[in-house]
Amino acid sequence: MAITPASLEKLKSGSISKVIESLGSKLKRVGREYVTQCIWHEDTNPSLTINDDKGFCFCHVCRGGGDSIKYVQQRKGLSFPDAAELTASILGIQLEHDGISKEEQQKRRAERQKALEKLEIEQAEYKRNLFDPRAERIRNVLRDRKIERETALEFGLGFAPDGFFGGRITIPIHNHRGELVGWTGRATKPDMPGKYRNSADGDLFHKKSLVFNEPRAKEAARLAGSLIFVEGHMDVVSLWQHGVANAVAMQGTGAPEPFVLERLAKTVDNFVLCFDGDEGGRKAVQQFISAAGPMAQKGQIQINVVQMPAGKDPDEICREDGVGAFHNLVAGGLPWLDWVIDFWAADLDLNNTALVTDAEDALRKVIDGLHSNAVRAHYIDKVSRALSATDKEATQLSKTWGDRS
Repeated sequence: MAITPASLEKLKSGSISKVIESLGSKLKRVGREYVTQCIWHEDTNPSLTINDDKGFCFCHVCRGGGDSIKYVQQRKGLSFPDAAELTASILGIQLEHDGISKEEQQKRRAERQKALEKLEIEQAEYKRNLFDPRAERIRNVLRDRKIERETALEFGLGFAPDGFFGGRITIPIHNHRGELVGWTGRATKPDMPGKYRNSADGDLFHKKSLVFNEPRAKEAARLAGSLIFVEGHMDVVSLWQHGVANAVAMQGTGAPEPFVLERLAKTVDNFVLCFDGDEGGRKAVQQFISAAGPMAQKGQIQINVVQMPAGKDPDEICREDGVGAFHNLVAGGLPWLDWVIDFWAADLDLNNTALVTDAEDALRKVIDGLHSNAVRAHYIDKVSRALSATDKEATQLSKTWGDRS
């Protein structure tokens, strides 16, 4: 469903300064133009010039820039269609699409808007429930986790006394455009089936395409230069409370979808995996790398894996040891391929030829796919040493592998 050329022309002829200012940038007028900080590089002095007459912005330092849609894409990490939709909503323009009548488009937009408004009404009720005198037990659960009132309000935490989320803390879930599309219900008693319960997949809530806290974390990630992935929603909430605003959690279980990773990579290309220090956490790292590994091999993204203490999660680290301890763990994260090699080589019986061969075959598939010759040579050497009992064997394996590559 392509956007019509006429609609695109309307967007590009709209006020680009209005779009940029509405997304949080402070503009300073200089003659007939404006200047603000550039989002294409770390800009301490405003170097992005904005010209409404031309519908264009341009940085005289890094040479970045473009029209309103391109700016929104860079600022929000959105695809072209989503950036066009957001730009249109800011400018008050109704987009038209090829192949669908204007009446049908208006009908679909109206139905979607009505569904979104209904969710907002439910969310307001959940939020009121949390501060109802009858919800003292639920507030105690949050107090035990050291979640402050201001934090609960920031994330819109609520409570459902009955229904699908009955007895659970409700955590509102927004899509990458910032629209409320559903909830995750967090269990408050040990006997509840499942720690988390999600809204059912439907027209608005698509679990595999959602990343908890994505809209809030994107700006912080761009400034910090990294996006931190944790397992639980409450880990994200706790980290935010401790000043770590660039954390997210995958909404769906299992390996993230490639299109989600590509969307996130438009904002920042450095991913930090900070999953729990247990078997489930190791499995989550494996699943993430299985999906994101191809992008990392090509150099499109970087992935570091944080070695969490056994049995602890980020929330516990911050509450018990302080946020400084968490930052130290993040700073000491392993590059993803080092983690993969350590995973395969851990407790490997070098005298078991079959196991060594399996490990070598698995690691060859990963390392041979690296685009950088220098990086590939480094890891061939590391794997050769990890899989060999003597230096002589390591040298021979490295030589034959290098010749093969």
